[in-house]
Parts: sequence; C-alpha cells; structure tokens
Amino acid sequence: MFGTIRNLALGIVVAVAVSSTAQASVILNTTGNLRFTDAKDIQGKHFHLHSVMLHAGKKYVIDMNSMHFDTFIRLKSPAGNVVAANDDSGPALNARIMFTAPATGMYRIVATSFSAGATGSYQLRATETVVPGGVVVMNVQGDLRFSDPSVGGKHQKVYNVMLHAGRSYVINMHSPHFDTFLKLKRSGLVLAQNDDGGPGRDSRIVFTPLMTGMFQVVATSYSAGATGHFSVNVRD
Repeated sequence: MFGTIRNLALGIVVAVAVSSTAQASVILNTTGNLRFTDAKDIQGKHFHLHSVMLHAGKKYVIDMNSMHFDTFIRLKSPAGNVVAANDDSGPALNARIMFTAPATGMYRIVATSFSAGATGSYQLRATETVVPGGVVVMNVQGDLRFSDPSVGGKHQKVYNVMLHAGRSYVINMHSPHFDTFLKLKRSGLVLAQNDDGGPGRDSRIVFTPLMTGMFQVVATSYSAGATGHFSVNVRD
C-alpha cells in the first residue's frame, strides 16, 4: 500500500479540474471523527456510514482525507453489495473512488481506515463530475503480449505524452479482453494511478500538471499475466 509515490510538485491529481474541460457538483461534504467507541468491522477497523444518492450513468468521485490515519473507503450499492473500494488513489495516503453508477439509488459510503484500530478526524467529499470530450492529445491502440516487459507479473506498454502546466487532462484506457490499469509517471515517479475509474472495468485518470513536460502513460492490467487488445486516449 505504501508503494505508490506521488510528487505534488509536478502535478495535482484531481477528481475534477476547475477548467472548461471538467466540471463538478458537490453532493456530499462532511467531516467525522473515528473513535475507539465506534463500531468495528470484522478486521477490527472503526467505521462510519454515510448515505448518498447516486444516479444511473452519472460519474462520481469520492474522496476521504485525514491527517491522522491512512484512510480507506468502500462504496455499497442500494442492495448492500460492495461495488468499489480504495486505499491510496488520492494524494498522499488518502482514498479516492471514481465510480459510474449502474443504477439510481441510495448508496452507502463506509468511511474507515487501512489499519485496524486507527482513530482521528477525517473529511469525506463526493462530487458528480462531467468530463466533456475535449481535444484528443494522444490516441493509441495496442496489445499486451507475453513478450512485453512486466512489473510484478503484469505486462505493460509505455507511451510518452507532452502535458502542459495548468491544463486538465483525462486519460482513459479500455480493453474488451482484460481489466485495465493505468499509471502516469514522470522521471520514474508514479504521479497517479487508477483501476476502475472509467465505465465498467476501464481505467481513468484526471490530472492537472503543475509543470510542462514529457510524461509517461503506463498501460497495464489489474491482474498479473493478462494479455489482449486495448486503447488509450488522452484528452485536454
């Protein structure tokens, strides 16, 4: 969980960029405090439940931030099933879920910690995002093959793309053959990563660089050994 490196001097990983290419509507913004007296899950982690109405086909970003502990969030469907979970997709050790609701209903956010017994204050925020098409900066088709380089058993392809300071970029990866996973790097540092932020099992990163330069988009899979066709596009 501590393997993700983020360099905020190079960019801001944002769920919604304040620009003409991305807009947001805040649907939940609250604070809480995990205490020793709070209920625990089966792993001994204190948690709070927050209800939020989500609408079919809409895209949402849920952030949980804390200065006191490593946050973890789970999203439960109206039927009570866990449909998304995240530890460190937000800045530092903060949790972020990017989710497209398959059905309208009252969902429940489980605000908890990565480590058992952790306590302290936190902020929970949910936004509905609108990301228009924008200008295509990069659009590639590729195939993950057994002969491709791999990290942790996951084959990958790397593409260079020029990003400009202050602009909001949306990076999408789609595959009909495997569960995609995206990373954005510069100078060897992982600045952002995502598994299921796009529709279905597609990956999506929304990123605003603070510096203009060449970045690397790493197209890979969630599961080790996966192969097959994929597409990656970057929109401004």
